[in-house]
Amino acid sequence: MAKISTAQIKELREMTGAGIMDSKRALESADGDIKTAAQALLEKGLASAAKRAGREAGEGVIEAYIHTGSRVGSLVELNCETDFVARTPEFKALARDLAMQVAAMSPRYVDRNSIPGDAGDVSEDEILLDQMYIRDTSVKVADLVTELISKVGENVKVGRIESRILLKLSGESFKGGKNFGIDYQTVRYIAGEIKQVHDAGVGIGVVVGGGNMWRGTDYEAQGMDRSSADHAGMLATVMNALVLHDQLERDGMPVRTMTAIPMPTVAEPYVRSRALHHLERGRTVIFAAGTGNPFMSTDTAASLRALEMNAGVLVMAKNGVDGVYDADPATVPTAKKFDHITHHKRWNSAYVPSTRPRCRWQWTTRCRSSCLICSNLAI
Repeated sequence: MAKISTAQIKELREMTGAGIMDSKRALESADGDIKTAAQALLEKGLASAAKRAGREAGEGVIEAYIHTGSRVGSLVELNCETDFVARTPEFKALARDLAMQVAAMSPRYVDRNSIPGDAGDVSEDEILLDQMYIRDTSVKVADLVTELISKVGENVKVGRIESRILLKLSGESFKGGKNFGIDYQTVRYIAGEIKQVHDAGVGIGVVVGGGNMWRGTDYEAQGMDRSSADHAGMLATVMNALVLHDQLERDGMPVRTMTAIPMPTVAEPYVRSRALHHLERGRTVIFAAGTGNPFMSTDTAASLRALEMNAGVLVMAKNGVDGVYDADPATVPTAKKFDHITHHKRWNSAYVPSTRPRCRWQWTTRCRSSCLICSNLAI
């Protein structure tokens, strides 16, 4: 058996992060060959990770990474079993490295288990754990996680990765405590919340409604042509967008407003490639005028823009409503809330007149399309 020196043990520990005794035993088994010992420790770590894979990982951290110039950023949730491990330098360092990896490589999925069944062919470059580590292309990201599991003795897993979100603001969120119009104090508050997320390195697209000033269905009920009424409502969303745009600029944020109907002297026309360009440059993009089509709600526009902008999450900020109900909770105190509901079930139930659930924004054909579109998003 070859004599194992302290320098060899130190070198192996630096390579693998293993403990002193584990490193010494691995070197003794490998007759002093560091590469063979490192491979043995890696295999041991894989076996250890497999044993711990079923353990609950309820603690952890959310790490934000912002690249130089604030043009690219990401959020990564890294989980472990105990708060003690979550506070260790090694755990925090891995979270930081993963956030940097996500910002640089833009993976769509954490692992193969998170890929939807209808996603089609997905390459390794689109899966975080299958990607080669940007700082050392000889190892995969999954190897970094396995190495930490072996070192800390706990299950460690990546929860979620996000680098871009789509926020839907109802028009009524702009009026604050007023009955009509815009409350500027409320706008300042909304802008401040958006800025906090932007400063954390997350790209943000915002779709705004116009219900604080105009609702096409209300004027249709009074005899107005529905198509004309909806187009008037699109103008209301543009007014809200311009007010929010102004406040975000005052707060020092780079922002662009794009409209689905041409208004070149007021805002940019919506062009998908141009919107993506703005987001990639670290600008917040406000989408106004819905989809540009009548009979389509701004909720539908939010679903479409979220998919077109490759957003990982669609955040719906409704007027005092925290989910989907079988009636309008603002007018029906006994309205039942659906805590869990599948898109398929929601679609089918919409066709049964006696049991047709209605969401706060009225469950019609346009909202069914929103629901189906959103089936690929986290809401």
